[in-house]
Amino acid sequence: MKARAPSRLAFTKILGRPVYAEAVPRESWGALFKAQGMNDPMPRI
Repeated sequence: MKARAPSRLAFTKILGRPVYAEAVPRESWGALFKAQGMNDPMPRI
């Protein structure tokens, strides 16, 4: 049987704030990581 991923509602309950998923094009990952303060995101992409 395949393991089920935690649901959005479970994370919302644990964190005490709304949680949502958003699809992000792979081409924009580097810029997004840098905007969030990561110095060298390329090895992680």
